Amino acid sequence: MTKSTLRQAIKTRLENHKGSLTVQSEEVCKKILSSSVYKNASSVFAYMALPDEVCLMALIKEAMKDGKKVWLPRIIPGTNNMDFYPLECGFEITEQVSDGSFKILEPLAGEEKKFRIPREGKIDSGEEADKESSLNKSSFENILVLVPGRAFTKSGKRLGRGKGFYDFYLSCLKKNYPDPHKLIFAGVCFDFQLVEENELEVSEYDVPMDMVFSPACE
Repeated sequence: MTKSTLRQAIKTRLENHKGSLTVQSEEVCKKILSSSVYKNASSVFAYMALPDEVCLMALIKEAMKDGKKVWLPRIIPGTNNMDFYPLECGFEITEQVSDGSFKILEPLAGEEKKFRIPREGKIDSGEEADKESSLNKSSFENILVLVPGRAFTKSGKRLGRGKGFYDFYLSCLKKNYPDPHKLIFAGVCFDFQLVEENELEVSEYDVPMDMVFSPACE
């Protein structure tokens, strides 16, 4: 099945399952919160969901209560790139986001606080890095990246929306992270977004997930 055909098939499934999205989102959040990868993570890269994506708001709130650093993506206008910015404890989440690209809620944090991917396995040096002090340095430990998508296989194949934002960011992060073994990429989806291995074509540019969270996945 081609990627465009599968995307259309998933779109139809989403339209036919609108009534179950809230319940499935709650189930997925509970699974993530009870998982060892979440408990071991010092930072969680989450996202603000579109209406047809698993909503992670309950998880984001719990993660902040648990003292984890929570980061949200912001698209760089006019590009297929994005960066992640932190949410601050003590403030309502709704006060820290606003409408961004593609009508996705994006974080308001300043440029000096964005998560900077280390270069060649090392934390960026220089004046700009000094400004960030321990904010990012303390986060270079165990990171759980929660990744939305249009379809997944249980083995970790992922089909995105076709813009390449996550594939580009995740490939850079994986390549340059000081200890990639402490970096977990986890797909997040509804049950009906899980497909068979032979249904999903992938290319060398498609970044695989280490695991997938859905109500049907263990």
